[in-house]
Amino acid sequence: MNLPQFTDSSTSRDMTDQFDFEKKDGYLLVTISDTVITPERAHEVLELIGDECGRLNCNKVLLDERTVQRRDVPRPEILKLGKDFPAKALNKVNIAFLCKKHLIDEDAKLLRIFSFANEYLIKHFADIDEAINWLKKA
Repeated sequence: MNLPQFTDSSTSRDMTDQFDFEKKDGYLLVTISDTVITPERAHEVLELIGDECGRLNCNKVLLDERTVQRRDVPRPEILKLGKDFPAKALNKVNIAFLCKKHLIDEDAKLLRIFSFANEYLIKHFADIDEAINWLKKA
């Protein structure tokens, strides 16, 4: 089931604002086509995921961000992202980030730790099968 794609005509950022939501068996697949993630974009992505999870009553998300080359999110913003999960309506949601291997770093681990304190489980994966298996077991 392909849900609407969201686009933004802004050209001032080094990213696109396209999202694709697809309800899969047991999880929501969210695909973004950004190449760079900024703090603002990270908040926007989480907000849209929260909205879709609420609308579809789901608590497992596979966020496919394999197009992302880098994240420009300073550590204080990572802490803020982790604390903002409740504000984004992401109640007890498991999110598997599917990304390039070099993005599974200390900052990714920090987001996992900060969000876990608010009862959200996040894990980063470079392999799609591992990500899906983790979601199915969650």
